[in-house]
Amino acid sequence: MRKIFFIIISSFLLLSCGNTEYFEGIAIPARQSSRGDYGLVNLKGELVVDFFIDQKPSLMVDGVAHYKKNGEIIFINTEGKEIKTKFTETLHFNEEKALVRREDGKLAFIDKSFNEFIRLDDVESAGNFSEGLFKFKDEATGLWGFKDSNGSTVIKPNYNGVSAFSEGLALVHQIIDKEKQYGFVDQTGKIVFPLSLKYQSIGSFKNGYAIFERNDFKGVLNKNFEEVFKSDEWREIYPFSESYTTVEGNDREFGLIDTEGKYVIKTREKIPLRFYNGLSLFYNVSNRRGGFMDIERKVEIRPEFIEGLPFLSNGAWVKDGSQWAYIDKDGDDVKSATNLKIRNLFHEGFSESLFTRNSAINLDETISSTFYDFESMFDYFIDPDSGIMFDFNNTLKQEYFDELYKKFVDQDTYKSIALDENLISALPAWEKRMDSYRLFESNLNFDKNFQFRLRHTFKNPIKSKKSQELSDSNELRSVRLNLSLKNKAINKGSEIIDRISEALQKNNFDLIKNSRNYKTLANKDKTKTFKISRNGNYLTIELNLVSHAKEN
Repeated sequence: MRKIFFIIISSFLLLSCGNTEYFEGIAIPARQSSRGDYGLVNLKGELVVDFFIDQKPSLMVDGVAHYKKNGEIIFINTEGKEIKTKFTETLHFNEEKALVRREDGKLAFIDKSFNEFIRLDDVESAGNFSEGLFKFKDEATGLWGFKDSNGSTVIKPNYNGVSAFSEGLALVHQIIDKEKQYGFVDQTGKIVFPLSLKYQSIGSFKNGYAIFERNDFKGVLNKNFEEVFKSDEWREIYPFSESYTTVEGNDREFGLIDTEGKYVIKTREKIPLRFYNGLSLFYNVSNRRGGFMDIERKVEIRPEFIEGLPFLSNGAWVKDGSQWAYIDKDGDDVKSATNLKIRNLFHEGFSESLFTRNSAINLDETISSTFYDFESMFDYFIDPDSGIMFDFNNTLKQEYFDELYKKFVDQDTYKSIALDENLISALPAWEKRMDSYRLFESNLNFDKNFQFRLRHTFKNPIKSKKSQELSDSNELRSVRLNLSLKNKAINKGSEIIDRISEALQKNNFDLIKNSRNYKTLANKDKTKTFKISRNGNYLTIELNLVSHAKEN
């Protein structure tokens, strides 16, 4: 496949003589040498942020760029000020808001002051704001819906997938009998185009039209959801930009069509055509260089560039040899920009998004939550003062173990095991261990991220010789908790061990032995030891009591 010398950008076609400014607030990462620091330049050929950034920043959108350092997001504004945060991921700003992942793994939205104004506690994934709403994936159901700037659900999560709102409509789909059914909803959630199997794919509306694929045909829908035209002669139709768009023929050459599907330029070009300020980049096969032509295919700027961007302002960035220059419509260098001596202009993601989506960024990009509820798990199982699920004042009561396990087992299973709702009665007379796995024959689900097995070991048989109750003269020797890490807790074993160890050390325990996958702690009087170990995504946490005395 030939190397395309540029990635074209689509918005809307302009055939007038005047210059239109496109995409205010956008700046592209640039570098003056292969080992130099990074800066940001805009589409007017101006330096927005000087070359001082030691890691490649993102595209600047809404006047804000970002990069990650030591796992944390740093934002950069148009003044070159760096704003350090504890966020671990972020999307671009859009509509003056950005989706971020917090240090605890939860998702949130921040404003241009970098303050959180929405926290998404029960959301699995989300996307950025578009036309006042953002899409979200519900943690409980795994389905998608939309929320507003107050965090209120506007469209309930009923769909297997949704696209960001565009021109007042959102593309949605449901999977029924393993097949996708596509439709459109408005901003109230009303289905304005019923879901059906008619189309294999549909795109979002751009400039009043949506691209569809049905059988071997590619075509276009209007806002009345009527098929305006279709053809089996095209491999691809790109989103409309005003009244024209590019098509790729079955011969893999490109042409330009109007809103009736009629050719303006037949499929003879080697790269897609997109016109900005009356000009489009084109590729000359004979010298393998690109130049600019008008809609009549008249060459306005000779093909002498190996890479370039369209005329998005009063000029265009082009690469001639090893350096980028900024040229005007006569093809002459704009000295103030060319003198920046830019060797690398990192425009690829920006260009691709504008060409395929008619936007500077991919509004369908999402971030997923990585939050797992360590605190709830820790608080339920571990008391840093007395042990793992062990209360000296209550463990020797009959109802203790029933209350402990009942919430994790379905009612029928529980009743079949616990005679008269008494788990102790299910134990053999000689049994010294209360083991959840032996009772229920499986690990139990604490939540979606943790499965557990819990075992209490006593000095003597658990049952009293005279009744189905705990012996009041018994003594606990150890408690073992086995945790199996699932979903978002997978590969978090070392982190969880560290968090448990830190919590214990804040109370009565000292760290005795320490390695990445194994830790031993003991309380001040050495009567209790904690051993925490890891084998892959399986943790063992064991409390041993050296001697036992009831707490006062």
